[in-house]
Amino acid sequence: MGKIIDCNKLNPASGCHHVVRGETEEELLKNAQEHAKEHGIVAVTPELVEMIKANIEDEVRRPRTRPALHTQRRPGSKPGLLAFLIARPSTGSGRAGISA
Repeated sequence: MGKIIDCNKLNPASGCHHVVRGETEEELLKNAQEHAKEHGIVAVTPELVEMIKANIEDEVRRPRTRPALHTQRRPGSKPGLLAFLIARPSTGSGRAGISA
């Protein structure tokens, strides 16, 4: 599981919403030092390293799922509103399946 740190949590006044990532804490610290250069920080102090370490979080990776198709239904169930609107003929109002 990877590690992350939200730059905005370290310094909300910066307005930076960059999320630094690393597979290990060491890689994350190296990447955070590289990102600090974008803020004009060239020398990372021990105090800054401690602030970074205090804000490290485990990256939660959620499995990608396919979105449900609302037009599908279980056998024996009634069609939903979307299926009803799609099946209705258009009356020329410019809105498919919806009459005025």
